[in-house]
Amino acid sequence: MFNFSEMIRPGVFGEKHEGYFVAQDDCKFEVFKDEVILVFESEFTDSGFEIQINQRSYKIDAFEYSTVERKGVNKYSLKLGCLGSGIYQLRVNALHSGKRISVLRTQFAIDKKLYVEQVKNNNDSYIVSVDSDLMPEPIFDKISVQDFREDWIKFNWNNQEYIYYVPFRFPLYRIDNGAWKPFSQEIWIGDITQESSIDLYGCKYDKICLLTSTGQIIEEAPGLKTEGVFSRFSAGFLLSYKSHYDYVGISLLAEDHYQDGILCYNKCILDEAKTTVIYSHEDKAIVVTPYFYGQGNIRFKVIDDVNNVIYTSFALDKDVPEYVYDLSSFINYKVIFFEKERGLSLKKERILKEFPIVFYAREDFIGKSFKIKEVYFDQLVRGEFLRKKHYFNTTYVYFKEMISGNEYIGEVYVRTYNGAFMLDNINLVDIEICSDVIDGMIELSITKDGDGLLLDFEHHGIMNSMDDDKAVDIFSYNIDMKGVESV
Repeated sequence: MFNFSEMIRPGVFGEKHEGYFVAQDDCKFEVFKDEVILVFESEFTDSGFEIQINQRSYKIDAFEYSTVERKGVNKYSLKLGCLGSGIYQLRVNALHSGKRISVLRTQFAIDKKLYVEQVKNNNDSYIVSVDSDLMPEPIFDKISVQDFREDWIKFNWNNQEYIYYVPFRFPLYRIDNGAWKPFSQEIWIGDITQESSIDLYGCKYDKICLLTSTGQIIEEAPGLKTEGVFSRFSAGFLLSYKSHYDYVGISLLAEDHYQDGILCYNKCILDEAKTTVIYSHEDKAIVVTPYFYGQGNIRFKVIDDVNNVIYTSFALDKDVPEYVYDLSSFINYKVIFFEKERGLSLKKERILKEFPIVFYAREDFIGKSFKIKEVYFDQLVRGEFLRKKHYFNTTYVYFKEMISGNEYIGEVYVRTYNGAFMLDNINLVDIEICSDVIDGMIELSITKDGDGLLLDFEHHGIMNSMDDDKAVDIFSYNIDMKGVESV
């Protein structure tokens, strides 16, 4: 027969699908893999019992069972091996003195075929499949983290609607029963109160451990309590670290091994590596895309080369670009991020980071000359062409007229002690911008009627002729953006 502890509470027992539940209205019950054992107790030791399963009555003798008596109370253990997959309402009544006396009432499900699989589609969604004896057909669906609800699987059994709670291995949390968020989305301490709780989806964790931003382990982490398909812990204790650390890390453990983690930020911190400040030639604007942690009142201001504040933003959203128009090329600007106190506060703004930027709008090249710093050419060495570099010192290129976004008409000349010497035998030339600014230089292609200009090795410049069979063509030119002059 069956051995069962005297400490077992009355109910249904067996091998469960851990973390899985079926629910109807406010009633949520467990899901078992196969046969179950019914345990109940009664002080009516001389009575018979009626076992009702889905409103069908059985005598206790219809099942294999055992009895243990202690202090005038009998405990009964019945093997319900006849049950297949399904949803069951079970009642135990004691038949005493011509009356039915309720001993136990419970509900449970058996799902022998249950199979669940998930695949991460991207950072924001998963592909899941669920095959179950309780559902008429398998589910294959794409789940968006942003819109996720734990009660999304609904099915009908015996003309009644139920919810199937499945503990997918999604790394999600929520604060105070709010929307589910991925672990990668940090907690902001401003959303936490002394009464707050945090839910962890999936029930795969049994302990949390707290790490400070300095790497110190905090032992006072609260315990986890299982609440259906998620675990819950009280979060108010996080407030005690608000003034001491920029952030704390919540490590999620299973059997004392690290599984996942969530960061809780007490201060807004700008991620310098992910924040970008660039110039967009298409939009003709500086594009500022901030990336920060926390939910502070983050803003930026643009300062020109004589320390005039020429633009101040409103509060920024994380990873959302902001465009600053009507700025001038060739000016050394500074984009300064700062945190401003919310409301009417006299506190000084907190500077987060300064980004220098100077940009060169294509249309602003017109009327300017640039020093050619170096050129590249191909030279035949032992039967192979090798790309080589040659330095210039006195040769300049002048942008005279814009043809299209990167193409111009211009002139090349040499600067001497007596002034500019124009290379009139080859001017006018075609100029094409071939790169953005790299290490303070831009790569150009300069040609004459489609042919490359010739390299003058003797004078370290451009030959003032297109007719020299011994000269080599110049492949590309690097101009020094610091050596710009308006003409």
